[in-house]
Amino acid sequence: MKLSAEQVAQYERDGFLPYGQLLTEDEVSDLRSRFDDIFERANFEDPRKARTFRELKTDETGEAKDSVQQIINVYKLDPAFEALIHDERILDVTESLIGPNIKLLADQALLKPAYHGGELPWHQDNGYFQLDPPDSVTCWIALADVTEENSPLRFIPGSHKLGLVEHEAGFQGTVLRESEADDSQAVTVTVPKGHASWHHCETLHNTKPNRSPYPRPAFAIQFISSACRSVSGDPERNKQLQELTVVRGSG
Repeated sequence: MKLSAEQVAQYERDGFLPYGQLLTEDEVSDLRSRFDDIFERANFEDPRKARTFRELKTDETGEAKDSVQQIINVYKLDPAFEALIHDERILDVTESLIGPNIKLLADQALLKPAYHGGELPWHQDNGYFQLDPPDSVTCWIALADVTEENSPLRFIPGSHKLGLVEHEAGFQGTVLRESEADDSQAVTVTVPKGHASWHHCETLHNTKPNRSPYPRPAFAIQFISSACRSVSGDPERNKQLQELTVVRGSG
């Protein structure tokens, strides 16, 4: 079901939208089992798989407890996650936000185990993507209850209207980039399991560390409009964007 005019207006105003329940209890249970199995089998120390399985270091000490475990393009590893990127419920909402011609940019499984996972710095997703127009949105799905204690997403409302802001490379040894934001303006979005939120690629957001006894497993799908082009300066990047999977409409 596509979004109401009120929901679209809220997204356009704030740059993010807490959507509510997306998945059934049975769907969450199945996906969580598959998610946990994939992480149990993942080898984060194998340099040959660094582009797929990696620890996002959030602290220059390099301690594992301060990293976030990330697996990219999970849809290539499990058919249930592949089905999600084509799920009509997800694509209906996404079409309401970026239009009818949609491509899959990537997906990410993100795990902060209990007492594990550092703070991700303030950033815009487009600080990494470098897309113009910035017609890209992330669907972020909670596979367990995301509370105030176990690292919920935090957004700066309206920050997507600033355009692409300056990002700096993090400390040596991390792939993370960071920007500046007024922490006092942050809005925390807690997400019960099976619920989802959407956010614009230029909305400033971050997450705090997980120091709770509860894990925070989440699955994020990043979609772009077929009209998006790269402004990264890398001529190969536009070729890659052209070849992305079309999940609705045309490319």
